[in-house]
Amino acid sequence: MQGMQLREEKETAFGRKLIWAEYLRPGFVKRSIIIELDKSNFPREIYFNSSEYGTAMWENGQGLSECHQWETEDDAMSLSYITRHYPVIMADGQVSNEFAYANIIQDSMKGLPEDLQAELNDIAHSTAQSHILKSL
Repeated sequence: MQGMQLREEKETAFGRKLIWAEYLRPGFVKRSIIIELDKSNFPREIYFNSSEYGTAMWENGQGLSECHQWETEDDAMSLSYITRHYPVIMADGQVSNEFAYANIIQDSMKGLPEDLQAELNDIAHSTAQSHILKSL
């Protein structure tokens, strides 16, 4: 399927929300980034999603939080008798910010324009971002 593309842009009560995604097949997201901007184009929240590594959330004033990796199929199957037959892969516990930077965030940004990747990488390594996203 097509690579990473801006799939949706919508107005919110705070500003706008931009949804970038790449699909592995119809209905299955390979990677995505959801960026919420305030009315001045300052980032409020950024959600990074990698189907390979997991998810991470960046919040202005807090930095990275809620960084989770996907459990393995073996982990999913080992939970109970039912999950042996019907495994569901879920987010499995928190991971370090270093794991999120090196894996989740880097994979989530593949295919984005280089200038946007650079800005998002800088933002992900900070707790507060006081500049406007110029590439949007």
